[in-house]
Amino acid sequence: MLKVRNIEARLNKNKPLRFSFNDDLYVFNEKSKGLYKNNAPINLTYKESLILSFFIDHPSQVLSREQIIEGCLSKSEAYDRIVDTYIKNIRKKLNDQSLIQTIYGGGYRFRGVIYA
Repeated sequence: MLKVRNIEARLNKNKPLRFSFNDDLYVFNEKSKGLYKNNAPINLTYKESLILSFFIDHPSQVLSREQIIEGCLSKSEAYDRIVDTYIKNIRKKLNDQSLIQTIYGGGYRFRGVIYA
């Protein structure tokens, strides 16, 4: 079901292509999967940008590792601790530990306030 929802979201023509969060400090371009902080690019890997996009598509929702794997990663990477590594790397590159909150026993939640 999650894959179907993701495909529907990608096909939705009304979806904005640019998102900003934390008072426009960060800007994420959905089409290019590019992330910018104060107009300077942040070098995310393709998988990291997919995960960040997945969080933006599910604001304030607690996402389990399994949901993130199902929505963003291939079967070859389908083990839960890889998600922890990607989240750690995203937090480090954002230089803001508070944007992605760990929910113990539940998964992760994106805490940035998103503006389309």
